[in-house]
Amino acid sequence: MGDGGSSNVDNSTRDLVAFSLQIVYGSEWLTTSRVDAVDSSRTQSVRGQGACVTTRLCMSRSRSSFSLHRRNRANYSSSNSGVKQETLCKRKCPESKERNSSQSFSNNDGILFRPPGRGAFRSEHTLLHSVSSPSVVTIGDALFDCIANDDARGFTVDEMVEESKWTAFPGGAPANVASACCKLGTSSAICTCLGNDEDGDQLVSLLDEIGVDVSLVQRTELKPTRRVMVTRSKEGDREFGGFYEGRSADDFSDCLLDGSLIPEKNGIISNADWIVCSTLSLAFSESSETVKQVANQALDGGARLYVDVNWRPVFWPNHPEQTAREEILEFCQKAHFVKMTDDEAEWLLQLPAEDALVDPLRIHKEFFPNALGTLITGGEKGAAYSLLLGSNCVGRIEPFQVSVEETTGAGDAFTAGFLHALSGLENLEDFLQDQSPASAEKQHTVERIMTFATAVGALTCTKEGAIASQPTFAEVESFLFGSKL
Repeated sequence: MGDGGSSNVDNSTRDLVAFSLQIVYGSEWLTTSRVDAVDSSRTQSVRGQGACVTTRLCMSRSRSSFSLHRRNRANYSSSNSGVKQETLCKRKCPESKERNSSQSFSNNDGILFRPPGRGAFRSEHTLLHSVSSPSVVTIGDALFDCIANDDARGFTVDEMVEESKWTAFPGGAPANVASACCKLGTSSAICTCLGNDEDGDQLVSLLDEIGVDVSLVQRTELKPTRRVMVTRSKEGDREFGGFYEGRSADDFSDCLLDGSLIPEKNGIISNADWIVCSTLSLAFSESSETVKQVANQALDGGARLYVDVNWRPVFWPNHPEQTAREEILEFCQKAHFVKMTDDEAEWLLQLPAEDALVDPLRIHKEFFPNALGTLITGGEKGAAYSLLLGSNCVGRIEPFQVSVEETTGAGDAFTAGFLHALSGLENLEDFLQDQSPASAEKQHTVERIMTFATAVGALTCTKEGAIASQPTFAEVESFLFGSKL
């Protein structure tokens, strides 16, 4: 999409937008008449790639201090703690009906489609809690991003704290992905450990209201729910600058995620289609062991593993970078899909950042040859991908031009968009298992999946808060068709 100008689009753009929606809707063909409304006039390219957190330290504690969270539907209210309460997206969309996933839906144009993913829909575009086997299970951290206010751009952490110019937003990569999946229409669950505190209560209530299965959430009295201090540059780029009240990286509840407290027979993990991991939990001995346990259990059950490389040195103050690099790289070898930013590729793989976007096939072949795909995001530079080595599906997606409010969580929204679109393919198993040279149709299918994921990430940058800013499926459709949001 260009910078400003006419709303006219060429045939390739018409085809790309129309067919990308066809992939997400299902097998029913979408007409292209509405694509004439595509508006290429946007104002600023997307920057940032989402929440990133990693750390490594050893912890020990009494198991008696833990409890497995039972679902709590009670509403919560904001307090004087500086936590900004999320406003849930409850806009009613015309195509949403309270039906199960085996039924077809029709929108105002009479176009039939089948909802992707598992589960039923509510009119608010959230998922019902009757879903017994969520399609996506995320594991790792759920936290609050304490982000510098707009009038605190350029402030240090000390300056933004001293002048109280920050706002806390619910976040954490696993929480972001789980909530974004639900808003798009793909069922999800999260496995995490939260403090037995107000922050933990608010996160559980928020995720539960959105539709995320929270039955695998643990609570502890020993450590508080994590808060990360996020500074913003003059241009709006964010940086993880430390932790709330100067706490050390290991002094938070997510470090204590306990694999022995995860029910073995509830079916959530063993029946999942996807397991999504953030690398933060790999940094602590206990949570690292739990993440690997859950990943192995899911892989044994036939799930696919999606690993997002999240590197932030502030989480590794007492360990050499090489230790973190080796730990993360080793875990990525288990993954079916590996996602990283261009900067993370430079750090993890010792390659120039630009090379990662120019030649994702090299990364796929040399570093992750057993993976089904590698995804490289570069913010305002777009995204690159290499999927299915035998099929040689390689390409680059230009960024959407949007008005950027704040970029935290954009990469996590991209992940949710990718999983949602990919899961919408009726022939998914054949699509992924066929490693023969790709036809033009298959190449186009991959490109359209990536376009949808990029659009979800771009829309997340247009509002504040990693979770509050996430779009519904209807909003992504409206964006791709050029309607004003």
